[in-house]
Amino acid sequence: MRIAILALLAGLAADPVAARPPSQPPVDPLLGLKLPAGARFTAAPADLVQACPALANARWDRRLWIFAQTGNASMSAGEVLVVGGELVERAGDKPAVEVDKVGVLLSRAPGACRLIGPPREVFDYGEDGVTPATLDALAQDAARRYAQGLGGQAALRKTLKRQRIGAGQVKSAALRQAFFAAK
Repeated sequence: MRIAILALLAGLAADPVAARPPSQPPVDPLLGLKLPAGARFTAAPADLVQACPALANARWDRRLWIFAQTGNASMSAGEVLVVGGELVERAGDKPAVEVDKVGVLLSRAPGACRLIGPPREVFDYGEDGVTPATLDALAQDAARRYAQGLGGQAALRKTLKRQRIGAGQVKSAALRQAFFAAK
């Protein structure tokens, strides 16, 4: 719970950016990549903020994309998601938009949603209720989504290299295995 509160506060203290249409996220929440303009990730379901009201507050709403997913929200066991994107101010003619550099790892099932914490922290240090198998599945799905969203494995490798993100900078064994193991 403490990590979830810290994630929300960190997200609210994110860097301001100029308002722009809901295109794609500028930063990923797992590796800290500054995503190129051509990156394509799946938008989070429109009902996610309604299902997980702690994702927003009276001042800020969210524009979210999925970076990793395992399970299915309609099943009783539910799903676990890594989401990130932007915070969008609810009021004003030109609402402020702030980059959420932290993101959220959450679980949801029919009628329930739990903010678990900042994805990198959960991957690096673990969290009660999140098994190593779940982290492995999320990491594998993330690597697949990143390669697809960036235009293939070669483009992903090039982006990682250009931003000097290597296996040595990634503490999580699950993320290292998924993103840096020879494929």
